[in-house]
Amino acid sequence: MSRSNSLCGVGQQTNRAERKRAKRIERAIFDFEALERRVLMSTYVVTVGGDGPTGDTLRWAVNKVNTYHGGTIDLTGESGTITLTQVPALLDLISSSSSPVIINGPGANVLDISGNGDSTIFKVEPGVTATINDLSISDGYTNTIDNTGDGGGIDNFGGTLSLSQCTISGDSADEGGGIYSSGVVTMTGCTITGCTATNTESVNSCGAGIFNAETDTLTMNDCTITGDSITLGDGGGLYNAGQVIMHTNTFSYDTAGYTGVRDTPDGAGGAIKNGESGTISGYDVSIVHNYGGDGGGIFNGGGTLSFTSGSLSYNITDQDGESIKGDLRNPPKNFLALQQGRHYISTSIAAIISAAYPARIAA
Repeated sequence: MSRSNSLCGVGQQTNRAERKRAKRIERAIFDFEALERRVLMSTYVVTVGGDGPTGDTLRWAVNKVNTYHGGTIDLTGESGTITLTQVPALLDLISSSSSPVIINGPGANVLDISGNGDSTIFKVEPGVTATINDLSISDGYTNTIDNTGDGGGIDNFGGTLSLSQCTISGDSADEGGGIYSSGVVTMTGCTITGCTATNTESVNSCGAGIFNAETDTLTMNDCTITGDSITLGDGGGLYNAGQVIMHTNTFSYDTAGYTGVRDTPDGAGGAIKNGESGTISGYDVSIVHNYGGDGGGIFNGGGTLSFTSGSLSYNITDQDGESIKGDLRNPPKNFLALQQGRHYISTSIAAIISAAYPARIAA
């Protein structure tokens, strides 16, 4: 009897143990969490040089990365010029930031994307992360009458954009002829040349080469900004209202509001106009041979300038007065301007800019 009871107890214990184990297994199964969907980034190879929406064209590839949430567009096998002819012509990057868009070209001297003087070429929408490498972007155009008027070549409308070894040339807009940015832009080894800021509504324009908007960040490494111009407005090479970080850049032969007639300026900051909220810092920055109605090299509109090395010379202004106005107009309070014979040196606690010759004033 006792034996029978004992055996019964063993069976009950065994059953309880099995039930517990089953519950643990069941609990473990239900504790698994579903992983988020994983998307493998695709590469879209462009093999057709036209601007049709289908058939392995650049526009087809842009539509693919937008539809399938990112990817790489491979243009390395193309050469010559791809002229945008569709209506609208704009190549609008709208893919989410979690899936970036990468556009690889064969070299800025090999392949050019042309806006045909009719449209902004690339637009980077808010939240988008995009990289463009080794391309020429030319002949883009926009104005406030027909469109936003921002960014003839590229309109970075709140995205994060990286440009490497690109040439932005011959583009035009009311603001930001080459590039308009209200987001984050990093440029490496790029050239912006021959861009203009127009005046379609008879008001001052800003930033023929680049317009960097308030609270936004532009980083420039080893870039050349040359030959950009505004007839009526400020910042021939760069207009900054946000933050700019420069490393080893050259601004030359940029023009803003220069008339050549003393005391008749039509703009300010041949190379750079730094706005009241602007902050510019960097080293090894060369600002030479620029022309501004007021401030041939730099016009500082009350912002912060901090350069640790570089050159500031041969810049010319319409504005009469002290020679400093040719190279640097309205230096920050911490700048100390010194005139030493034929050598002009600006120094501050945080900045040193040395020039081979004094600033010159237009006759």
